[in-house]
Amino acid sequence: MLNTPELPAPQANTTPERVQMSIRLRFNPIRNLTPDQLSQHLDSFRLGFFRNPALAWEAMERRDTRLQTVAPKRKKSVARHGWEILTSQDTPEALNQKKVLDYFYSNLSATTALEPDEQGGMSLLMRQMMDAVGKRYAVHEITWQPGPNGLTAKFTFCPLWWFEGTQGKLRYLVNEMAVYGQPMEEWGWLVTVGDGIMEACSVAYMFKHMPLKDWVGFSEKFGLPGVLGKTDAAPESPEWIAMEEAVKNFSNDWGAVCSKNAELALVEAKASGEAPFKPLVDMMNEEMTRLWRGGDLGTSSKGNAVGASLQEDETDILEQDDAQMIGETLTNQVSRFVLRYYFGDAPQLAYLKIKTSEKKNVDQELKVDEFLISKGAPISVKAALERYGRPQPEAGEPLLIASAAPIISPTPVDIANAADSQLRGLASALASDLEPFRLRLLAILDIEDPALLQSKLHALLAEFDQIKKDILVDPETAKQINSVLTQGLITGFSSRLNTKKAKP
Repeated sequence: MLNTPELPAPQANTTPERVQMSIRLRFNPIRNLTPDQLSQHLDSFRLGFFRNPALAWEAMERRDTRLQTVAPKRKKSVARHGWEILTSQDTPEALNQKKVLDYFYSNLSATTALEPDEQGGMSLLMRQMMDAVGKRYAVHEITWQPGPNGLTAKFTFCPLWWFEGTQGKLRYLVNEMAVYGQPMEEWGWLVTVGDGIMEACSVAYMFKHMPLKDWVGFSEKFGLPGVLGKTDAAPESPEWIAMEEAVKNFSNDWGAVCSKNAELALVEAKASGEAPFKPLVDMMNEEMTRLWRGGDLGTSSKGNAVGASLQEDETDILEQDDAQMIGETLTNQVSRFVLRYYFGDAPQLAYLKIKTSEKKNVDQELKVDEFLISKGAPISVKAALERYGRPQPEAGEPLLIASAAPIISPTPVDIANAADSQLRGLASALASDLEPFRLRLLAILDIEDPALLQSKLHALLAEFDQIKKDILVDPETAKQINSVLTQGLITGFSSRLNTKKAKP
């Protein structure tokens, strides 16, 4: 009897009331953010209180131009190559499990709790799970949906501030005012755990926007020169008033009039050396790019082909690791439940693989495979198809067939060389087959006693029939004769074809 689990009861966690309250209580956590406040956010995150840091990180990702560029690229890179279901055995049981998982992942749906208009499938689910790379955790509520064609599910992406981790394992907060949560039902939630790089990235964000604000303030004050009007006229005199009008016409909210000779002078900030704003802003931008993408191709690798290659290698490593994280998380928390629902405690024979943009030297792979096949090494068809990214064909599906190689007519020189080579091969094979007989005959001929010599020769002749049988088990001569006959047949056909072509 199959030991199949029961489906978790549908939960009322993402109710419209819960969503509405969460939206209404939103605030901007990064307005006038200071290093001290950020430090408090990071400390509270380590204590398991996620609300303030999660809100701050989400705002940073949405509003910082560099984060809005690099973070979506990292999240989308895993989903763009698709996925497939593979089997560990070529058995009917494994194929049945593959069919079940194919249906489940092809028909699941994904949405967002606070933005229910966002709808999608497997691709959206993977992008949402990738939020764990930045915020450490990405949580989905699972609503299982059995149907006449099979089991599938709806995954609702919940904001991280709906949870707390004060006891290590995440717990659900029933409302916005709750401090401590309740346990989350097994198989009712999908929890993805990633690197959590926004903890370090938020520090770079802080030290980027501090000089950026100073830079903006400096530009506002000193971007346009001030105007100072000097005159010897008495204050409030017609000449003085005329100077005030002149200053107003020339200045941009930064002008003054003083006594002395009537003249206009430009007042501007004098700077020695480069201001520190831009280098610091650029440095923090590069750091955020390295955290998310593994390198900064546009800056640190500019004009450096080796640096660009290393950056691409680091990006490939991150993409492969992200795909492994997504695949293992779904296997442990989703696929196993689906297979248990259908097959009970049967061993898992099918698994989900997230595809990546793996760079392979196909020519080198083909040469290795050809070498192994020529040496008789066993190579699995399933493994070869998986290595070259080709799916296993379904039973009864039409297959591609290799076309026959064209017959190339040999020249007379080729025929002569081939015949000479085949005769030498035939002679060598015949000598190899008769070598055991030759060695025994030489040993007998070395006997000096005539009577013993005659006796051994008679014995050798008596054993000759058995020696012939041993030779015929795998005769090299027969192989060479077969090769000669085959080549002769091809040569005859070719000659005949050439003769027909030569006729007018």
